[in-house]
Amino acid sequence: MRGTVSGALVESIDLIPTFLEALGGEVADHRLEGRSLPPLLRGRSGLSPWRDYAVSELDYGFRQAHRELMLGPSEARAYMVATDRWKYVFYERFRPQHFDLLNDPQEFVDLGADSGYQLVVREMADRLFDWTRHRKTRVTINDADVERLSSFAGKRLIGLW
Repeated sequence: MRGTVSGALVESIDLIPTFLEALGGEVADHRLEGRSLPPLLRGRSGLSPWRDYAVSELDYGFRQAHRELMLGPSEARAYMVATDRWKYVFYERFRPQHFDLLNDPQEFVDLGADSGYQLVVREMADRLFDWTRHRKTRVTINDADVERLSSFAGKRLIGLW
């Protein structure tokens, strides 16, 4: 593992599962969206596909910028999705930004308003929408327990939650 380099897309949410695995702990998959990094570095990520995009969120409601842009604190949010080639940034109430990371790695040229890139912009927006739909929101119970309890559907069981 030492000296291993990977070009895979990783996110900060991968740190907790990585630390838990390193310490011999159990990863609560129903709560944690990240993935442990050692399998990726050991070349065993092929057991399940690694992510093809990374997502980041920004809440700038605590910064002066939200006032200068005349946004309420809850409107001052941005979401970024990036692949190995493209970066798309969605801002509430503003047009999205879009960058070609291959030809413009410093992100100097915003292609978000360029009609020639609207298909790619739509694909990146779809990735962001996909991410929002698959967030882990059932944090109190894992999928195995949901399956076990679904056999009681339609039955009244007092005290079983």
